Amino acid sequence: MHGVAAETDPTAVLKTERLVVRPWRVDEAGRFFDLHSHIEVVRWWGGTPMRDRREAVELIELYMARLAADPRFGAWAVVERSSDTPAGTVLLKPLPDGDGEIEIGWHLHPDSWGRGLASEAARALLARAFEYGLKEVWAVTHPNNRRSAAVCKRIGMRLLGVTHRWYHEPSLMFWAGANDDQQPSFSPDEPALLDVELIGGLEKRPIEIVEYDLQWPARFISERDRIAAALGPAAVRIDHIGSTAVPGLAAKPIIDIQVSVRDVEDEASYLPALERVGDELRVREPRHRMLRTPDKTVHVHVCTKGSEWERRHLLFRDLLRRSGEDRELYETVKRRLASRDWPTLDDYAAAKSQVIAQIMARAAPHDSNSTAP
Repeated sequence: MHGVAAETDPTAVLKTERLVVRPWRVDEAGRFFDLHSHIEVVRWWGGTPMRDRREAVELIELYMARLAADPRFGAWAVVERSSDTPAGTVLLKPLPDGDGEIEIGWHLHPDSWGRGLASEAARALLARAFEYGLKEVWAVTHPNNRRSAAVCKRIGMRLLGVTHRWYHEPSLMFWAGANDDQQPSFSPDEPALLDVELIGGLEKRPIEIVEYDLQWPARFISERDRIAAALGPAAVRIDHIGSTAVPGLAAKPIIDIQVSVRDVEDEASYLPALERVGDELRVREPRHRMLRTPDKTVHVHVCTKGSEWERRHLLFRDLLRRSGEDRELYETVKRRLASRDWPTLDDYAAAKSQVIAQIMARAAPHDSNSTAP
């Protein structure tokens, strides 16, 4: 009888080939709580994981009240017809501190990722918004949220650039208009330096946290010498960063090395030389490149000398080296996160952003520079 309840639900506002979109129900608070307890879901809007099921009930009731006040706008459950199980939420709502601009959004449970459900639900909701008479719809995503950016593109929204307009922090601004010849009513604050290129695509790799290894500094020295010989004067400085650079800190057994060059965008000055000694390009993004050895045990991060990228990674390493309390906090969070099943290693790394920001916030003004390797 799977799918019968969803198929005949009188509260449904949309139906697609695989999905029914309808209001969340209080008796689904368990699934709602599970969805919002995942850091890899809530981090994209600056939220924290739910800790109490009562929070889920209260938020569902708030959603219900808002839909009762104006059924055009709100948040709805995205329910799979085959199982009657909510895969997540899709929403259409006014943007904060705006002049009536309407935002479309979505967040799905990790067990529903990778099957095109967000695109299917969002595409249908966007069409419904225009049927209601809206002239334009916006989507605002975190700059690093590649999955949501991909959904925006799949449903036909146009990337305009970066905006600080509504959420007062850098966000990617996507737009769709009701008419083909229409232009957006607002312009972005700056162009989007987006397009993180993952050579080889997303990867799912096991995450293993091991005790600190006294051989890690020696491995860094060996790799540093190899890189220095390959790059010569193109390498302005070479530093050991990441958790393996912090004595006593448990870590993934991957040596992170930061190579500062004069201009990271001038790939010809360093990339061929690194590739000749066996390093393979993995990440290409504005202000940063990452290569790794074929066995994936060494990551080589290339950045511009004196850049914010360089400064922040050296600063975070130095803060952990100096503070036993911060080392313990960081290790505890890493071990907890590593115990979860993550879709990709990038998702695990991004989930650490909250504790990293917490530690970085304790930096003193004079902590801005480091000369240690």
